[in-house]
Amino acid sequence: MSVEKKEKITMTGESGEDIELYILAETTIQGKSYILVSDSESDEDIECDIMVKLEGEDSEYCTYEFVDDEAELSSVFKVFEALMED
Repeated sequence: MSVEKKEKITMTGESGEDIELYILAETTIQGKSYILVSDSESDEDIECDIMVKLEGEDSEYCTYEFVDDEAELSSVFKVFEALMED
């Protein structure tokens, strides 16, 4: 049995602290890039968040923000659900 190592990203929280998140899945929908993230590397009983890549300046770093819009969150979650089942 092999264990897949998940890619980890580091974000800066509102008060300046570093927050490490694991990328569980990635997808692009209607030209927007989304990632499914968790603060746990485990695959069992975890809470996930969906983030969208912000468009803008070309840089070696990407900028993501959490998806807050309930309609967008619901539709993107359904896509990730289908991806994770495969």
